[in-house]
Amino acid sequence: MVGTLGTLKGLHSKRLLKLQSVCVVVFDEADEMLKLESFNSDSLRLVGNLRREAQQPVQFLLFSATFNETVKDYALRVTSDNGREKVNEVFVPREDLSLDVIKQYQVECPTPLDKIARTLHAALEKAGHRCTSIGGHLDHQLRDRVVNEFRTGITKILISTDVLSRGFDVTQVTLVVNYDAPVEKDLSTPAYETYLHRIGRSGRFGRKGAAFNLVSGAKEKEIINLISEYYQHEIPAVMYNDEDEFLNVLKEAGLTDG
Repeated sequence: MVGTLGTLKGLHSKRLLKLQSVCVVVFDEADEMLKLESFNSDSLRLVGNLRREAQQPVQFLLFSATFNETVKDYALRVTSDNGREKVNEVFVPREDLSLDVIKQYQVECPTPLDKIARTLHAALEKAGHRCTSIGGHLDHQLRDRVVNEFRTGITKILISTDVLSRGFDVTQVTLVVNYDAPVEKDLSTPAYETYLHRIGRSGRFGRKGAAFNLVSGAKEKEIINLISEYYQHEIPAVMYNDEDEFLNVLKEAGLTDG
């Protein structure tokens, strides 16, 4: 069975999901599932129900491209049942995560207005580009339609919130533009894991990709610089109005011949 935590929780509460025969449970995007501010309580409830109801030992498999130290330690405690069970772990140091196939740049904009984020969709369509937008406010049916239009090439540009920062796999994506640097809920701490997931929508499976981070002002520049330091990966600056330099970096990324 494959399902979201909410769906599984609902089926179990209605006694439509029997856990007695379950022997393997897989958590995808496990770091998000175990974050205190995300799905932590529902995840722990499911783990507890499985340990109580399953008639045989249950193997828990947790996968994600990112695990910060806090979530990693917590995940180990959960899967080991507080040290009572043996856990096998494979963690890749963050500095070894494969970022080299995705060329990353800071695009320095003079003012926030130059980013035109709020009017981006209208501005792009006015310029002749076919694009669609997606966010958490759309129902699932409409989200699926928007994603399918992009996946099949009906639209070439997809404007999205973080709703697609994870689990969105379209192999032909080569360019990601961060209109706002990803931050935690305090609006000042860099969201390091979210950044990696965002830019990872390009450069899938070893393909070439590029990511542009639009920054305006010292605060946004500091956030991108902290992300650069965190992953030990340089993110050089490009002026927003230097067309020749944009062509050069796209050529360097392997996305154009010149």
